[in-house]
Amino acid sequence: MKKIRSQANWEPFTLSLEEYRALSGEQQWILTQVLYERYADWIQQQFRKTGAALLVLCDGKVIYSSSDRYDFRADEVVAQTEQQQQQPCFILTCPPLVEETAAWFDLGQGDYYPTVELFLGARVWSDSEVFS
Repeated sequence: MKKIRSQANWEPFTLSLEEYRALSGEQQWILTQVLYERYADWIQQQFRKTGAALLVLCDGKVIYSSSDRYDFRADEVVAQTEQQQQQPCFILTCPPLVEETAAWFDLGQGDYYPTVELFLGARVWSDSEVFS
């Protein structure tokens, strides 16, 4: 197996799939943070341009976007693209704007409070699937 390059030299879009899969979960998380830091302006531009809440990036391109931040089709796109291109893909989500996207809870007497979004599972999952 190839020796993994040091984190300081990581370039998310040129790291091979073999190198990426050899990384620990923590290292993959760090690589994603490197991606966010190096390409922050471009990533934000892509979110604005597509109006998406979720982007899948591979080889420096947006290959999938969705307005649903929990779109599980993104996993299928990643698996298929990684197999075809032998390059790692990254699923990125933009943070929700709580006051603009959240439902407002009526506290009574005209007092409303924004709710906080909490993800436990897909809408189609049964209770037992969510808890497992």
